[in-house]
Amino acid sequence: MIESPKTINLLIDEIHKEKGIISNVVNGGSHILTNTIPLLFKDYKFNYIPSYFAKETKNWVYPVVILNITFISLLLASSSSRSDILSLIPDNIYQEYTKNRGHILLIIYEPLNNEDIKLLVKIVETNYRYKNLLIMTMHYINSTNFFMFNISEHSLYNFKVDKEK
Repeated sequence: MIESPKTINLLIDEIHKEKGIISNVVNGGSHILTNTIPLLFKDYKFNYIPSYFAKETKNWVYPVVILNITFISLLLASSSSRSDILSLIPDNIYQEYTKNRGHILLIIYEPLNNEDIKLLVKIVETNYRYKNLLIMTMHYINSTNFFMFNISEHSLYNFKVDKEK
């Protein structure tokens, strides 16, 4: 596959014949992959590639949408064990991730409190396993692994009014 510098290769576990793209790892959030992300990166072309082809694809992103976080400490681990979000990633994706062939993108679609943000940043910045982990939140976080999205931009873009007669 020929890729331009303005192309993002998203690895997707399931592309359903009728429903289209199904969110990776957890149910829900498919609309974020097909609507919100393209709005954030308007100048980019997106290739939605079955995750089976992780080994053959260069510079991929494996997005995981997290709609609800009960305990932030269960999401990431401060040790080197695979008892965190990476344990839910399919083995073929994880193997290529450890070879620096792509990035795992966690999209946290929920506001976080200051203590959770501090904990999240500390864990990500101090664990070598997370060097290729990118995290999108609705908060500005001054760290190379984090970037922000605007939830209201997506909501306003898709806002519809039904006219009543």
